[in-house]
Amino acid sequence: MEQDKKTLYIITNYETILRETIDWYNKTYNTDFEVSKYLRDEVNRAVVLYNLATENDAFQLGVNFGRMCEAFDKGVSSSLPPGYFDNPELYPQEFR
Repeated sequence: MEQDKKTLYIITNYETILRETIDWYNKTYNTDFEVSKYLRDEVNRAVVLYNLATENDAFQLGVNFGRMCEAFDKGVSSSLPPGYFDNPELYPQEFR
């Protein structure tokens, strides 16, 4: 019944956080979101399939995923020394 499934594209660089959020959301709200594939390109995005979930569930999944990403970003940035973003020499090599 693959043809009956709806598709949701989520732009993200946080594949692991997305998978954890989907697992949590499915268990909590008895939905059926699943990551079908992860497309790595100029814009990285996950292809999420679902059948039983509603549009409201898709929206709420996005809200919860956004909250998880924000918490992760704040945790990373709060552990950096003051002035880190003012000095490009401190950036990881791949961002210089």
